[in-house]
Amino acid sequence: MEQQSFLHASLSAYAVLILTLSLKEQLGIRSLHTSLTPAESVWKHLKGLYMAQDTISVSKILSQLTTVQVMGNENVSDYINRARTLRDQLEKCGGYFPKDMFVTVLLAGLGR
Repeated sequence: MEQQSFLHASLSAYAVLILTLSLKEQLGIRSLHTSLTPAESVWKHLKGLYMAQDTISVSKILSQLTTVQVMGNENVSDYINRARTLRDQLEKCGGYFPKDMFVTVLLAGLGR
């Protein structure tokens, strides 16, 4: 029984090591942080990648949202839904857009 438990733990550790080394190569991680377990190191690297991506996404969506305008023959309902979709995407990426500013942007985008 103890031998099976030891074997299972050894195989699990070996599987984690193989997976970590494989991910390290695929993700381009040059070195693992020595104070972290291999899995923690990979997760830290992945978190950094996604946080950077979220920052880029927030900037891009914020730019689109602040310059949103009615397009051609678009009706007001579709325009507002498009702006709301941008605001929702912004919030999913960790950004925030105050309601009063949202109304101001909507009104400005209506044109004359």
